[in-house]
Amino acid sequence: MSSQKFSSVAHEVIYEKLIKLHTISNNLNLNTKSNNNNQKNKNDYAKQATIYFEIMKKEKDVVAHRIITSHREYIGKLIVFGKKVARKLLKWYINPITEQQTRFNNATVNTVQTLIEDIKSLRLNDENEISKITKLENEISKITKLE
Repeated sequence: MSSQKFSSVAHEVIYEKLIKLHTISNNLNLNTKSNNNNQKNKNDYAKQATIYFEIMKKEKDVVAHRIITSHREYIGKLIVFGKKVARKLLKWYINPITEQQTRFNNATVNTVQTLIEDIKSLRLNDENEISKITKLENEISKITKLE
């Protein structure tokens, strides 16, 4: 995906995730700066939360095993073999950690989704209450005019 050379696949994956988050952050900052209206800012925050939530959903599963490669010509196969042996030897240690992280990420995504739904319903309730208050204020002003 990128034209840079990395010493490991993990470095490349981390680099790509950082670039993706940086690009999204820059886009959101440009959108936020361009809007001065309060309602538009609320929509920007909602868009921003939606974007970050989608990233959370996509990245919630932690995988311990990635493709092992080497860019070295002569000893590359030996390096790949050594990495595969190390992976097998450390499997008992790494797999429980990644499984625990995946469970935490799933719980976090579910919690954030619940919070987003609650916020949406609260906003809807607020809009309904504001419209009721506006109607009551209009009626009060009509009554005061009649008096």
